[in-house]
Amino acid sequence: MPVPALKISEHVAKLNAVIKDGRRLGDIDRYEITKAIDAGMGHDPVRALILQALLASVDGDAASVMRCFEEALQIAPNSLDVHANYAVLLANHGYPEKASQEIRESLALCKQQNDWAFIDSLIVTAVDIGDMDAAADIIHAVAQMRIFSSVLSQAATLLNIDGENDEKAVAGLHAALPGDDLPAASKISDERWAEMKKFADELSQYVD
Repeated sequence: MPVPALKISEHVAKLNAVIKDGRRLGDIDRYEITKAIDAGMGHDPVRALILQALLASVDGDAASVMRCFEEALQIAPNSLDVHANYAVLLANHGYPEKASQEIRESLALCKQQNDWAFIDSLIVTAVDIGDMDAAADIIHAVAQMRIFSSVLSQAATLLNIDGENDEKAVAGLHAALPGDDLPAASKISDERWAEMKKFADELSQYVD
């Protein structure tokens, strides 16, 4: 029997929370997630592979994480869901260069698909690995779209200070992310838009 997409999303959220908090995954949760992966491979293999990669990440198995995402990308090369999640897990497992590539691919897909749901996690990941050029590119892109989130504002402020990966500011970005799901970015007021334009002007030194 197929696993509903909603249930898969619940499992994804649970695994992301476990990874973020460094908690142990319970045996019952592991059993349910493994069942969902097996059932999902037949009707939603891309989501099932993302779930499998997250489970491998919980277990510290970086090779399996990359294998799952590469397989998912063969099936759905233009999936923003795959690229954005892959960027985060590559960063978590110590592959900053690969993570940077996936962040840039994700940003390109955000623009093409006009889908900004992953923008907060992408900016945090870019700052976390010290890729300030990618962070500035993301801020410029969302400024042009007149989209704002508190996480982006903090990232812009961080870049505006001195362009360095300040530990305290990065910790603040992580704290700004909710434990379960990311809120959708919302349209900003005219006053906030003026502030973001100012950020964009000041950040021009960080982009080509």
